[in-house]
Parts: sequence; C-alpha cells; structure tokens
Amino acid sequence: MGYAAQRSGTLRERLEVLDCAVALNDCNLGPVPCSVSIPGVDATAACERETNDRLPHGTGPAQCLHLSQELEARRQIAADQLNSDTLPFRMTDHMTHSIEIFLAAHQAMTTGVDMIPRSANDKEYFAQDWFAARVAALGLPLHPQGRAGDPDLWVGADTQAPVEGYEIKSMALRNGRPARKDYDSRSIDPAEPKDDRDCFLVFLLYTGSGGKPRPIHSLCIAHRDLINTDQGGAAFHIEEKIEGFGSYGDGAIRSRKQYRFPSPFTLDPTGLGRCRLILPAEWEPADARLVQVGTLERSIAYTRLDAYSIDLGGDTRPTPHAAPRLDAGQVRRFQVFEQP
Repeated sequence: MGYAAQRSGTLRERLEVLDCAVALNDCNLGPVPCSVSIPGVDATAACERETNDRLPHGTGPAQCLHLSQELEARRQIAADQLNSDTLPFRMTDHMTHSIEIFLAAHQAMTTGVDMIPRSANDKEYFAQDWFAARVAALGLPLHPQGRAGDPDLWVGADTQAPVEGYEIKSMALRNGRPARKDYDSRSIDPAEPKDDRDCFLVFLLYTGSGGKPRPIHSLCIAHRDLINTDQGGAAFHIEEKIEGFGSYGDGAIRSRKQYRFPSPFTLDPTGLGRCRLILPAEWEPADARLVQVGTLERSIAYTRLDAYSIDLGGDTRPTPHAAPRLDAGQVRRFQVFEQP
C-alpha cells in the first residue's frame, strides 16, 4: 500500500503542474486521491462537488486556505524540478539521463548534424565523438572509458545518481538496408554487471564513407536488457592463454572472446529511418515530449550456453554445452518511443 501511495503522490505532483489540467481537490493533500479536469469541463462546479464529498468533517475556510497554500508551495517545487536543466528525468522507480540524451540526439539528427570521421580510416570514433558532443551540450558529466573499456562512456556524477553507461555502435547503410543484421562486441557482452548501473546501446545507421561527413539515417537508444539480460555469463571476459601448443610445446592459444547479437533494427525493423528510444516497460516513463509508437516482447530461451569445447584438429565444429534455464519462457516487454 505504501508503494502505491508513493507512486500516486508522484503522479499527483506531476499532474498539478500541467497547464492543461485543473486540480479538483486542492484541499485534500492525501497522496492517493487525485482528480483532474481538462479544459471544457466546469472545474468550479466539479471542485465544489469534490470538496463537499472529500473534505474531512469540520474543515473550515481557514484550514482550507492553509492547505491550499501548502499545496501551492509543493506545486512550485515540482514545477522547478521539472523545469531544471540538470535534474535527470524522474520516472516511477528510475532516474535516467536517457530521455534528455535521446531528445538531444533526435534534434541533431533531424537538423542534419553529421558525424565527422577523424580520418578516412576511422571506423568507430566518429560515432563516439558525435554522441559525446550531444551529452556535453546538455552539461552532463562525461567519462570516456577508452578503446578497450566497456561501456564506451559513463554519463553522470558519482556523487549524484544516476550514473549510466552508453555503448556506441555504428553501421553503414547499403542499398537501403543495414550492412548486417547483427553486430560484434569485442569488449564484453551487453549485460555484464556494471555496479548495478543501467547501460544503454546507442546504435547509428549512416550513409557516406571515407573521410567525408556521414549523415545519420537511423538512430536507436535501447536499454541493454533488450539485447541480453544475462549477467556473469561471459567468464568476466578473461582472455585465457592456453599453453602447450605446437610441436615443441612452447606455443600458446589466445582465447579472445567476441560476442555477436542482433542489432536493435533487426529486433525493431520499423525503426529504419527513425529516431527511437526503447525502455523496459516497467519503467513507465511519462513525458509529454515522447509518444509511444510500439511495444517489443522478447521471450527468455529454454536453455543457457554454459560452455563449449573445440577440437583442435579442426575436423568438427565447436560443441556447445547448455543447461536448462530457471526463467525459461518468461517474457520481457519494452516500450518504443519517438519524439512527435
């Protein structure tokens, strides 16, 4: 009950600062009751009915005025928070920078801000530079991890939640389609635990090549759970060195992992040519600047790959070793948003 009351209180504060809504029970500060009237409804008459129905017995005009003043103060605090340029967006249970970053990326994409390669051979930095510029323009703390780091960027200050990770991937558009249906990750799999912080995959499809500017055709910022929810399933990305190889026994095999997953545009093909934000459905973001355009569902597999073995003779394919999953068949839902 306490959780429901907290959520209702948050909803009430957000509704009360909207210009298009009129609070009908101004004198009732309880966290659960929350009624609003849209333009065109006789708010005065409705408010009178609500007041007579809901005010505690014996509440006089002076008490009602005091409560209204207190509510007005709370409304102003909520409005200041919503209008803050630095405060992250508040959802039911999550604080996130992803919405503001998405909106900034959308504006840059739709106004023709291209990605600029550092050289004709640049295969990754142009996308990271473009995304970092969007984050920097918002005044958010930015912490690049370097080429071998994961994720590519941390966004946020350690002294104030949230701190979120962003992994940047880009792919060329060929004949109107992505060059591939999947993408490679050489650093680590998308769901490896990161101090319980949320991480996002930023995926950009572009045209152009060489050292010329590369216009963005499609953009998707997706929570990493859309790609993979497993944690700890990649041996913490240890690069094993297996010694004793070769005729003299002084050679070694370097086991360097590489992961391959379907791209967000494979999971959401209608996103081609669009700019989209994909979040877990349980986050329930409420922002007038966003419009939900779809829902994605992903079912957990029935087995989990725990290990594999390889015949060094090269005569057979790797042998996977799988185990049943306890969460097999569960469905994860995600909401897809655009800016109208």
